Amino acid sequence: MPDDGDPACPFEMRIAVAGHFQVDEERFPIAEINNFAEKNAPIILIPYIREHSYSLTVRAGVKPMIFPLITVPVFKMSNVKEKKQSD
Repeated sequence: MPDDGDPACPFEMRIAVAGHFQVDEERFPIAEINNFAEKNAPIILIPYIREHSYSLTVRAGVKPMIFPLITVPVFKMSNVKEKKQSD
């Protein structure tokens, strides 16, 4: 049981995910890598977390755990191009 001892919650699940992204330096400004990593990379990885948590709970025979959909800011390449042109 989890630390709180709640019998309605028979176990605790922790999922860690890491992503390795490659960037075409000719098409993507390297100066924006951190911005991409903070804003877009989580959006790309979250579906994998959702699938694994759901799959694990279904296979364990407990009520499926469904992560809610979340909204996070999106990095847009057009903003980078416009910013470069205005500088």
